Amino acid sequence: MLKKPVMGNPFLVIAGESTAALFTEEVYRTELSEFPTVNRAIGGETTGLFLSSMDADIIALKPKVVFLSIGGNDILDGRCISKIKENMQLILFKFTTQLPGTHVLLAGVPPVRSWKVNSVTPYFNDLLRNLASQYGPNVEYFDLWPILADPDRPILDDRFMVTITKEATLLQKLTGNDEPEEYDLIHFNQDGYREIAKNLKPILERIRDQNIKKEKELSKSKNK
Repeated sequence: MLKKPVMGNPFLVIAGESTAALFTEEVYRTELSEFPTVNRAIGGETTGLFLSSMDADIIALKPKVVFLSIGGNDILDGRCISKIKENMQLILFKFTTQLPGTHVLLAGVPPVRSWKVNSVTPYFNDLLRNLASQYGPNVEYFDLWPILADPDRPILDDRFMVTITKEATLLQKLTGNDEPEEYDLIHFNQDGYREIAKNLKPILERIRDQNIKKEKELSKSKNK
């Protein structure tokens, strides 16, 4: 997939799988306009594939913040949790050693419309949360469940469902059941991304302000 050329170093890079790839330019330019943002996420990405491309696609951009959503496809593919954990450890090690000043916001796997997936997700998200806590203050776990989940059920809120409209079959038309709407069980709509952006904004503001403070302190120490 051809990637747009990047002028300078973006403040934020969105990276990972389709959960991140569907975070559209329209949404982040509207909701996060203060923060130059590039989306380098790829639908279908796995932790193994990400490891092989992160140097050129993410680290080379030297962003201040990386919003990383990865691991969901590994789960859907039935990959061993121990292997996913190993890959995640390598990913976080590379970020913290090659970009020590960059903040990594490690997004949990979001709620979806599949009960089967949702039954596994809490265990995997606990793994991500624990991993994030092991790599210092610049790695934070970003929980998508309080943002996207139904308040009364462990499932994606109806407000964020993606409708897939298909042509009704002949049988559906003959039986009067000609409402061909179906739903994407895994992804969520742009209203969901707007909510994510609104929750990201204060975190990005905090990181920006911390960076400004550090730069001022460094400048003062050099002028002494």
